[in-house]
Formats: sequence, structure tokens, C-alpha cells
Amino acid sequence: MTNWFYHLMDKGVYWSVDAASFADFSAIPEGANVIPVPDRAYLVDVLKQYGFELGELAGPDDLLKRFHEEIAKSLDAFAQEKQYDNMDKARLAALTADFRADGEFANQLYDRVWTTAFVLEEEVRGGSLSVEAAIKKLPEMKWPERGDL
Repeated sequence: MTNWFYHLMDKGVYWSVDAASFADFSAIPEGANVIPVPDRAYLVDVLKQYGFELGELAGPDDLLKRFHEEIAKSLDAFAQEKQYDNMDKARLAALTADFRADGEFANQLYDRVWTTAFVLEEEVRGGSLSVEAAIKKLPEMKWPERGDL
């Protein structure tokens, strides 16, 4: 826990780095590091620079970027279940005789996932659907049993 807070001087509010949300002044513990910042844009830049979560401060482009990054991580994790380095390598397996079925399935899944993602993008960008909720709406990423390929 960093116990760091930022004081948005133009709004008179406080941002908790640990909670990635606004905090009531009474919630700030004695001895906490409170750093004044001039405005929201500056705070967002500082949080991004140090790799902190933006939480409520995330803008539409930040949300969409995070959504895409989470999809890519999920697809890579799926591919790694079968010892492929990443989803791109799993998809390329379609070009080989020995692993064609894996590659074809990976390509089909990739297309289904991204087609669904593109439908959900506006809701994510607009903030009406969280990145976490959108990820849960994607098609299941599971390799079929050997006999099903």
C-alpha cells in the first residue's frame, strides 16, 4: 500500500492511488503523502507515467485500449494452453500439416472474439459497460477435446 493521495486543487477533492478512486478527506490517514496537482489532466498524466490504475479517471480511449490489451492477453493465454508462444503462432499453425486443426480452430476463435469485441466497443468507450464485464461477454476461449477438432 502506497498511502498516497493527490489533491486536485481545482476541484478540492482527493484521489487515492491505492483505491484508484476519489476519496473523502476524512478517509485520508494521518501521515499519508498528499501531493497537490493542478487539475485532472495533470493527475491522469502522472498516474499513467507511474503505471497506476486510472479507475474512475479513465477516458474513453484509455478504456478501449485496456479492453484491447485484456483481449490480447486472454487470447495469448488461450494459445499457451497448447504450448504455442502466443495467439499469432497458434493461428499460423493452420499452415502446417501436423497442427492444421489447432490453427484453424485458433483462427475461428480469434475471429469470433474480435467480432464480439467490436460490437461491445461503443459500450466500453461510453462507460456503460466495464472492461471486466465486456471481457466476460466474449466467446469462451477453450480448446476442443482432441476428437472434436
